[in-house]
Amino acid sequence: MRITQPTLHVAKVLYSRNDTKPSTKPLAVIKPKMKKIVSILFLFPVMSFAQETAEVSSEEREFALNVIKAIIEHDCDTYYNSIDDSVVLYLRAQDTIVAKTDMERQIKMLCQISIKNDSLNFAYYKKNFEQQFIDTKTLADKEFYRSGEEISTLGGLKFYEIEEGDIFFDGAYHKPRNRMDFILDDAFKFIMRKVNGEYRIILMTN
Repeated sequence: MRITQPTLHVAKVLYSRNDTKPSTKPLAVIKPKMKKIVSILFLFPVMSFAQETAEVSSEEREFALNVIKAIIEHDCDTYYNSIDDSVVLYLRAQDTIVAKTDMERQIKMLCQISIKNDSLNFAYYKKNFEQQFIDTKTLADKEFYRSGEEISTLGGLKFYEIEEGDIFFDGAYHKPRNRMDFILDDAFKFIMRKVNGEYRIILMTN
């Protein structure tokens, strides 16, 4: 994954700072306040796609389903460890990149609150929720987010660069169409990539 230094105006999408003058420190040394990150993730829905599920390996499928299993079972350490050390957050039609360690509390909070109904177990999930695996190249130029008049695509992001083999996993579609009775779907949608021989979530969206 291309790790480029984000500009401060993009960082302000996530970081609410009291400074009247923008800091010139690089992101790596800034200690941002991220109290509202989880609530921000829920505000702006991602576009839905009618896509054929891509052919994926058993390893790719196993990784994605293990992520979902960890969320359902509130195994938040496993969920946290499934995310790459540097993760792209894609929300409000913009993206930024952050160190996972700066978001540990927020990531684990997202894990804790994503299941709304404790009757949901992994067996029910596999039977009643669709698991779509989409090659991100097929989404590169499609409208992914719309926020007012602002539109963005995966291919136009600043901090995420599509690579061969990247997979967008969408596991939030409930076949009976009442998913809101069971989940908050943010954690059920992500882009995965093999990093140093192991699959990791490299982009989180909502």
